[in-house]
Amino acid sequence: MERFALRADPVTSGGQSPYCLAMKTRVRPWLGWIVALALVMAIGGSLGSQAVGGPTVLTLSKAKKVFVTKKKAKRTYVTKAQAASHLSAVGADKRYLPRSGETRVPVLPQSWALADNTSNVVIAPRQTYTILQKNSMAGSDVDFFAPVPVPSRIGGLAFKVVGIELCYAFPVPGGTSPIVDRITLQRGAPSTANPVPVSLSTVATDETGRVDNACTTFRFSPIALLPNGVVGVGLRIDYPSANTQVYLGAGSLILTS
Repeated sequence: MERFALRADPVTSGGQSPYCLAMKTRVRPWLGWIVALALVMAIGGSLGSQAVGGPTVLTLSKAKKVFVTKKKAKRTYVTKAQAASHLSAVGADKRYLPRSGETRVPVLPQSWALADNTSNVVIAPRQTYTILQKNSMAGSDVDFFAPVPVPSRIGGLAFKVVGIELCYAFPVPGGTSPIVDRITLQRGAPSTANPVPVSLSTVATDETGRVDNACTTFRFSPIALLPNGVVGVGLRIDYPSANTQVYLGAGSLILTS
């Protein structure tokens, strides 16, 4: 029987045999390729997965479900001609909710202005009233005007003015108390430079002289509102004594359909 002697391979400086080193050198490139391929597949799968928010391809069938075609849009929207055939302007006016009673539009304290060339007149608006004062000397027939922004139509209905409400007071004067000697409904063309309209005309007048501290209501036959005009309250005051005042409180135009 032959005997075999065991011998160790020469040991390299790293403690490994040349055979082991050769095997590792051949294995390493394959392992690198396998690891790289696994990483690429993992990244691609994560990008394409909806579970992690990846995009999906928009097909033509999906797009048709999302977007409205021109044919469908025509069936959805009403054209101007179709709308007109259902309800005309006259028919629309008749179908508004019916209104009954009267509507009041306030005369704002800040809206009063001098409507003539009388000198030494002071208009001092306050939060809830306005002071109309004549200084230096007496004066008669001093005209004031307060425009009231009233639409000619409200809720589809044409409105008319049928009255004026106005509250006034005379503080204790040093001389003779002023007199409110005329209340009017006036209208004219709008002016960009002045709150008083151009070509101001009087359409309803009450010339009762008033010296009491009260609220008065002046009613008249219905007067139609003009679409492009300005309407408001006119007031004429006599100041028998200088340095006297009139306080104007709440006021309004009374409207009806």
